[in-house]
Amino acid sequence: MAATGSASWQPQKEGLKEIYGLLEQQISPSSSADKSQIWQQLQHYSQFPDFNNYLVFILARAEGKSVEIRQTAGLLLKNILRTAYKLMAPAHQQYMKSELLPSVGAADKHIRSTVGTIVTVVVQLGGI
Repeated sequence: MAATGSASWQPQKEGLKEIYGLLEQQISPSSSADKSQIWQQLQHYSQFPDFNNYLVFILARAEGKSVEIRQTAGLLLKNILRTAYKLMAPAHQQYMKSELLPSVGAADKHIRSTVGTIVTVVVQLGGI
């Protein structure tokens, strides 16, 4: 998960696939995976500077993926931002804003609601 500039940031396919898989296992009621182990892996990934970009990308752009996975990515992002937003590199903050604002008008009401909650947290912590 390499950090790059805000507008040019693109997820690595391997990282995206792995994070998506973890989110899928985390919410799956039939998953035999240990939920605490999955949570620990997600917490480990949250130490990477661009992990939040992956979550934003999944929420805002993974339109072929389930709404539940996208919403889970958004809720995890919201919780991380409460403590980490001010510590994020400005380029990552800008990427997040550039992806979230258009998603306020997403077709799915659950995605719109989740994005609205995240935007509220961002405004509370960083201003407009």
